[in-house]
Amino acid sequence: MNVAPTHRPSDAPRSAELTAGAALACAVSPVPALLGIGPTAVISLGPMAAIALSVTTFATTRGRDARSRRAVAGAALAVVIVWLLLFAVFAIELLHG
Repeated sequence: MNVAPTHRPSDAPRSAELTAGAALACAVSPVPALLGIGPTAVISLGPMAAIALSVTTFATTRGRDARSRRAVAGAALAVVIVWLLLFAVFAIELLHG
């Protein structure tokens, strides 16, 4: 019976996994603030932290096999871009609506 693991562990540091997950958490953190549940400062600080953590994840996984970590960091950046587009549409609607 073969008890060896079937996948090779990634050579990326554990901190890359933590920063990728934290980036995604920061990217979606404005939701409770927009619903009135959390502090309003999170609306601007959460996405900024998500960008910084995503860049950190991309930098630490450069040249290594860490596709899942890069995917999570990319998802965080995509969420931040959606927030930016949403607020841009709101601003345009307020100015020209």
